[in-house]
Amino acid sequence: MTPHLRYPLFLVILLILTIQAKAQTWNKLNDAFVDAFQSGRYKEAEQLGKKALAKSGQVYGMDHLNYATSAYYLGRAERQLGNNDVAEPLLIKASAIRLKKLGVLSKEYIEVYNSLGLLCRDEGRFREAGVILVKVLALNEKTLTSNSVITATSMDNLAGMYFSIGAYEKAEPLFESAVRVKINLLGDKDPHCAVSMNNLGMLFLEKGVFDKAERLFRQALAIYDQAYEPPCPPCATEWNNLGLLYSDRGNDLEAARYFVKALRIKKETSGDSTVSYATTLNNLAVVYQKEGLTAQADSLYQRALAIKLAKLGPQNPEYATGLDNLGAFYLSIKQYDKAAPDIEKGLEIRQTLFSGNNAELAESLNHLAMVAHHRGEFEKARADYQRAMSIRLATLGENHPSYIASLSNMAAVCLALKDSDQAEGYFRKANKTLIRQIKTYFPALSEKEKGLYLGTIDFHFDAFYSFAVARSRARPGLLAEMYDLQLLLKGLLFNTTSRLRVDILGSKNALLINNFREWESLREQLAKAYILGKTSPNYTDMQVDRLQQRIGQLEQYLQKNAAEFGGEFGAALDWSAIPAKLSGNSAAVELVRYTRYAGERTDSICYAALIVTSETKDHPQLVALDNGGQLDGQVLQRYTNSVERQGTARDIIPVKGMLVSQKDLDMLYGQFWAKLQAGLKGITKVYFSPDGAYNLINPNTLRNPQTGKFVFDELDIRLLTSSADLLKRPGSRLPGTPGKAILFGNPAYGMNAFKAGDTPRVVIEDLPGTQTEVSHLNEILVAAHWQPETFVAEKASEQAVKRIRHPGVLHLATHGFYLGDTTQDKRSRYADNPMLYTGLLFAGAARTLNAGSDIADSTREDGVLTGFEAENLDLRQTALVVLSACETGQGDLIRNGEGTYSLERAFKTAGAGAVLYSMWRVNDDVTQKLMAHFYTYWLGGDEMHTALRRAQADIRSAFPDPYYWGAFVLSASP
Repeated sequence: MTPHLRYPLFLVILLILTIQAKAQTWNKLNDAFVDAFQSGRYKEAEQLGKKALAKSGQVYGMDHLNYATSAYYLGRAERQLGNNDVAEPLLIKASAIRLKKLGVLSKEYIEVYNSLGLLCRDEGRFREAGVILVKVLALNEKTLTSNSVITATSMDNLAGMYFSIGAYEKAEPLFESAVRVKINLLGDKDPHCAVSMNNLGMLFLEKGVFDKAERLFRQALAIYDQAYEPPCPPCATEWNNLGLLYSDRGNDLEAARYFVKALRIKKETSGDSTVSYATTLNNLAVVYQKEGLTAQADSLYQRALAIKLAKLGPQNPEYATGLDNLGAFYLSIKQYDKAAPDIEKGLEIRQTLFSGNNAELAESLNHLAMVAHHRGEFEKARADYQRAMSIRLATLGENHPSYIASLSNMAAVCLALKDSDQAEGYFRKANKTLIRQIKTYFPALSEKEKGLYLGTIDFHFDAFYSFAVARSRARPGLLAEMYDLQLLLKGLLFNTTSRLRVDILGSKNALLINNFREWESLREQLAKAYILGKTSPNYTDMQVDRLQQRIGQLEQYLQKNAAEFGGEFGAALDWSAIPAKLSGNSAAVELVRYTRYAGERTDSICYAALIVTSETKDHPQLVALDNGGQLDGQVLQRYTNSVERQGTARDIIPVKGMLVSQKDLDMLYGQFWAKLQAGLKGITKVYFSPDGAYNLINPNTLRNPQTGKFVFDELDIRLLTSSADLLKRPGSRLPGTPGKAILFGNPAYGMNAFKAGDTPRVVIEDLPGTQTEVSHLNEILVAAHWQPETFVAEKASEQAVKRIRHPGVLHLATHGFYLGDTTQDKRSRYADNPMLYTGLLFAGAARTLNAGSDIADSTREDGVLTGFEAENLDLRQTALVVLSACETGQGDLIRNGEGTYSLERAFKTAGAGAVLYSMWRVNDDVTQKLMAHFYTYWLGGDEMHTALRRAQADIRSAFPDPYYWGAFVLSASP
């Protein structure tokens, strides 16, 4: 019988070998798929998955577990690519096979059933998703216990479904449990942990807890960056989410950079037609919209919406979000007829998908209310605003920015309906909540981020100030609340930044101090990169970006941790405590600049002066100035012209060639001061806290055409950052115990920089008069038993300035500069940092300004001390800094209530108790005389303000024009 079996046996062996070969091919395809999928190469994984599925059908049949595995893997890839219509039947097939073959408690069945639940969640079928994901979590807890990675992932998935429907109170404990379990089992560097961190971060972002959200996003990003080769698909998610966070904070430039990074990665790994790609496109469109790039924003919104419609269909929450965003965009550019249909369609979809309270539903209702509001349909607007506000309160809580926006919206529509009492209630509630929010967020933000964040809420305060001023006759108590807000908000950026050094160096915390020193060092490097220019070979754009990012991260850390040592941030201040600080003939004047709100925000600038005397009882006195636009524009320009002189700065210049007429000079008093003077009857001393254009003038130099007197003659004006300074412990402005004084003058600007025959592009005139000035001051100081040290010529270097540590007096007599807004080159060359546009020149400055980025050695000081660098000086115990130079009080205006980005601000940030600075280009000979008189009076026992007034009066007797005697201003606390 053996001969009869040899041939059939060969066929059997051949068949077995063929099956094994096909099985090996399937295994290889399967392994390759897993590698591609886990690496984020989803398009490649899709092609491998299709081949693996076909091969498994040929080898094992379509009812085999291996076929179920291929169907499951391919279904996951299709879902990742947004092809849910393809993914769903594959997952259903896989789940049916595994349920039949392995049973309901098998991990294989549970994982595919979980994927089906996630798909339903993506599709907006939340009822189905909830049923599946709750069951999956129960099965995993039954088979694996609650302390496993797979169970933690189930917690994540169910929490994600709750998050999608706005059930944050159910989502948060599940997200937190998932993070905790994964970290306990895997450590905090595993990518599985990063997924859970990201999810919890998104919840915090939605709730407005920005510091926690950012920490989790950056933690997840660091984990992914280590775990994946570039391009890193999960990194795209973190960049997108960080972009959302920075956009919410108002930092749209940084947000745009993050969104672009995310789009680049997503396109490379998954293509540019996925839902995920469309979501980031939409986010970038929001930034373009806020920046006024309407054409680009419109294009991106339309493109994102088309992708979502193609991938998800018309009854999907993501598509509804796209419609609402597009409608909100049209709303922002006042195309209400185009906005309404998209918003209404998005609302209809959301109402179908969501039951009960949902934050996205509130978003649609809020936008629809805004359309009605702008159309004059105020009752309809109020009803929709009310619904949106109620949902936001229930889902987001009373501290969320969206809820606060709802309060402002309700106040605005109540005003439109002439319901002032209701409007007042909403305004006051919003004020209270915003103050609480500021106290919560500010400690964790850098200075730049603080400014951007305040920019996102300025609208509310403008609306409230407009309301308070308009209703002040009927409800004067509103002026008290307005004053209290100013006590907290005015100078808030300056105050939080200037106290950073004091809080940290006084903390005795070694780690904190070391981080502060690193921050200082990096700022020095960045300043050098900026001053050398963007074309410098020593600092590439990438290096500068890294420096900026590291400085920002350190500043966030320092600001947050310094608060622990500096007492309560934003402690409540009450205006009613100010009268007790005033004598019978003095007043505090708190100036407020705001944009008028009249149904909607206008372009009209207004000023309001809130006046308090020792007799003030129930509320401040109001002086309303409605000519803010003129003050900020042509009136300020005429004032500037009135103190401009042709010629070389600090030279003796005849008083001629004035650019304004006597009539215009008289007009300046009427515009800037007449109304204020009328509110100051019987007052001889004014503690004046300026705002806006008033930061750029010296009120003393305004002449009353009726009396022929200057304000200087009628009032003793003391400048304050805020009248809150009256409530702080006053620093002594008397000379006190003689100490160390440092004097700089007549720097050697050239330092042998040029050879014979060279033609420098920038010529810096020597200032021999400043050497005479510091020499004379040296004699005055010695006579008063001080210990002066003088730096002149080559010794008057930037490096010498930076080595100084808190002298009693620092006097800097040199050239000052302020670039102003005359050229766009300052931003293209020096980057967008206004503290770089003002500074002082020291030895060697001519070489820097003529060589610029051609300087080979970028490690040495360049002779140009910018405001950015001056902030790093250690002047914590310095009683007085004198900036005996031109335009040291000039700078770009900051947001309302923050003054200017000037050298005065820089030196006060560094810790100086008082700063004497100039408002315009000064005369050299007169400045020498003024300084000598000022020091003589001050060291003779006068208080600083009194010493300056006496010195100015002396100069005025010889030089009556205010150009000579009115240039210098003293900024000091009372």
